[in-house]
Amino acid sequence: MRLAKRVSGIAPSATLEITARAKKMAKEGRDIVNFGAGEPDFDTPDHIKDEAIKAIKEGFTKYTPSSGIPELKSAIAQKFKRDNGVDYSPSQIVVSNGAKHALYNILQTICESGDEVIIPSPYWLSYPEMVRMAGAKAIFIKTKIGNNFKADEKELASKITGRTRALILNSPSNPTGSVYNMDELKAIARLGVKYKFFVISDEIYEKLIYDENKHISIASLGKDIYDLTITVNGVSKSYSMTGWRIGYAAGPKEVMDAVANLQSHSTSNPSSIGQKAALAALTGDHACVEKMKAEFEKRRAFMNMRLRMKRAWR
Repeated sequence: MRLAKRVSGIAPSATLEITARAKKMAKEGRDIVNFGAGEPDFDTPDHIKDEAIKAIKEGFTKYTPSSGIPELKSAIAQKFKRDNGVDYSPSQIVVSNGAKHALYNILQTICESGDEVIIPSPYWLSYPEMVRMAGAKAIFIKTKIGNNFKADEKELASKITGRTRALILNSPSNPTGSVYNMDELKAIARLGVKYKFFVISDEIYEKLIYDENKHISIASLGKDIYDLTITVNGVSKSYSMTGWRIGYAAGPKEVMDAVANLQSHSTSNPSSIGQKAALAALTGDHACVEKMKAEFEKRRAFMNMRLRMKRAWR
């Protein structure tokens, strides 16, 4: 059987494979701690579930606009302004079936054969596969532990060519946890503006950062880089809503109009019920986010302590 070239070279998701294996082992009665998928182990907060149940009971189970319901897009715009200091109008926002879907849509929209997309390594494993599916080539920056696994200005500049179409910036990073500071983001912005490439800013972990780190959206650093940035986020990590599949992206209107058109012919709208749940998450009480983060911080401290103890025993 002959398959299309665009899929024949794509590797399956190792994260999903590991997660499936861990779940199988747990069902067999084995004591498993699963570090595969980036999935909070908390239940979705009750006030979010209640709004979803209400939507079902009220019959909100039909098609919606393919790019998302207006009230959710307005709430996302308000979230960007409140949390990130970035002004996006609802017309610049597309709601998708998870942040992964948003990233896929963006790369399909801006990339063509022969284009290059720069990805700092270590990276989330789906980035290069999505780049390949868009017909482009992934160019990797091998980061170092001494620089907290972050790409500096010199390293990034060395990878830029006339074919560079975009940089995927993941801060806070999966899997390294690194968070780019203001000066580092300004350096990236300078290069983006100078060489006119897009910055795809994956900010899905923005609420789960620790110590003195502070999340900064690169789109907030001035109009020039704002016009070249496509910001991706969602409700999966912050609100423990991985299965609801609601992500979103915002960026230049011309790009986002094309993303919306692409989505309208592929998946159409995200789940109507999921959108109502996401609206409740973004506009409701955020104490649940801080509560989950506090628990993650306790676990992080415990793991660090045990790892230090193990090192000392050697």
